Amino acid sequence: MFLDPTPRLSLMGEAFYEYRPSETEQGGTFGATIHLTPWFYTTLTVSGGGPDDSAAFIPRYRYDVNGTLKTPIAGFLITGGWTRLEYGNPVSGRILRAGFLQYAGKVILQGTVNFNNSRPGNRKSVDGIGSIQIGHEGRYWVGATAGGGTEAWQTQGLFPSNVQFDGYHLSFFTRKWITRSFGVASRYNYSIKRTAFHSNGGEISFFWQF
Repeated sequence: MFLDPTPRLSLMGEAFYEYRPSETEQGGTFGATIHLTPWFYTTLTVSGGGPDDSAAFIPRYRYDVNGTLKTPIAGFLITGGWTRLEYGNPVSGRILRAGFLQYAGKVILQGTVNFNNSRPGNRKSVDGIGSIQIGHEGRYWVGATAGGGTEAWQTQGLFPSNVQFDGYHLSFFTRKWITRSFGVASRYNYSIKRTAFHSNGGEISFFWQF
């Protein structure tokens, strides 16, 4: 759900379910984008709803604070943000990120570097992601996203140990408006963690804008 009550404020809400063999989790998201000045805006998001389980896929709570700064270069913006995730005790995480956006007609390019901290263990890792999408808001979007880096955490139990994987992921997505306010979106995802596992799958969703 999307809502634009004023030119300076946009609201977003979402409820979702995740199903995997023998397990189902659900969650929700609420966010607001606030245009503070003609050259800077911020997005605040609260999400979660996962179980009180340190091994859960969806976090119990997630807080995101993002900022976007317009530059004198036509269509070029600098981005940055901070994320905090809380799972079942004692598992949590923090992400600090920096990146850019480049608008060039119907094409949007984006790149981000994430600096991650996983707890317990204060395990640090770095990964990056880039994307390209083509289209027009209110009509359609098509695009692709690719990224890679490291993932690190500490196992739990009587004898904790440190774990680290290198990996990468790739996804293709579409978003099509059927009417002015209703549409359908689809996504295909592929990811691999070297020496651990690989996965691929897709999703189809519907959206309604007010």
